[in-house]
Amino acid sequence: IYPKLVAHYSKRGYETFFVYGRKQSTSEYKVRRNLEQLRWNRFHMILRLYDLFALAIYKWKRPKCSLSEQNIFVDVPEDIRHLSTKILSALSLLDEMGYDIIVRTTVSSILNLEVIDRYLQNVKLDREIYGGRINQQADGFTYASGSLTVFNSKCVTLLKRNIRKFDFSLVDDVSIGKLMIKLGVTLSIRLNTLDIANNAGLTQLSGKRDLAQIRCKSGVRAEDRIDSALMMAAIEILDL
Repeated sequence: IYPKLVAHYSKRGYETFFVYGRKQSTSEYKVRRNLEQLRWNRFHMILRLYDLFALAIYKWKRPKCSLSEQNIFVDVPEDIRHLSTKILSALSLLDEMGYDIIVRTTVSSILNLEVIDRYLQNVKLDREIYGGRINQQADGFTYASGSLTVFNSKCVTLLKRNIRKFDFSLVDDVSIGKLMIKLGVTLSIRLNTLDIANNAGLTQLSGKRDLAQIRCKSGVRAEDRIDSALMMAAIEILDL
C-alpha cells in the first residue's frame, strides 16, 4: 500500500516521512499500556495531573531525533502519552530541513493532495497556516484533527517558540489546538473528509472528488481491523 501512496504523493511534489517512537520490550509495553488505560476511565484526571508534571521535561528538553531515509526516529516510547513529543520533534526536524508545508496524517489515511493544494492557493502564505480535518467538541472547542493537519513553516516556528506553553498532558492534536487559540492563530483551512469503517462504506467514494482525506478506520481492537483491505479497495476505486 505505502509504496504506491508514496509514489502517488511524490507526483504531486510531496515527500513522505514515517515517524516512529522507541521500540519497547514486552514488559515495558504492558506497563505503559495499562497506564494509558487510565485515559479512558473515571481516573483520567489522575493520569492528566501525573503527566502534567512527568512530561513537562519536554518543554525544556527535545528528545533525540534522527533521520534514516524516509524514516524519522524519536527517542521517546511509542505510546499515546508521548505522541505530542514525537510529533512536535518530527515537525521541528522537517521545518529545519526547509519544508514550507507539512501535512500530518495517519497510516490508515489516503490523501488527495490536489484538493489540499487547491485550498492552499486560497490562503495567505505569509501568515501562520493551521487547519485540516476539523473536530468540534461539545463545549465548542474546535481544532484540527491529528489524522489530517496542515501546517506551514511559520506555524511550526511559532509552536517551537512557545513550546513551554504546551500542555503535554493532553492528546497532541487537542493540545496543539488549545495553544493555537492562545497564540491567536485561527483555523485557516477546513477540509472535506470521509471515514470508511467497512466494505459498505466504499460505495460512498463514487463521484466524490472534493475529499482531501479518506480514512479507513474499521474498529478499535487491532484484531478486528481490516484497514489495509479497505485502503487497497479505496485505492483501486480512486484509480491512484
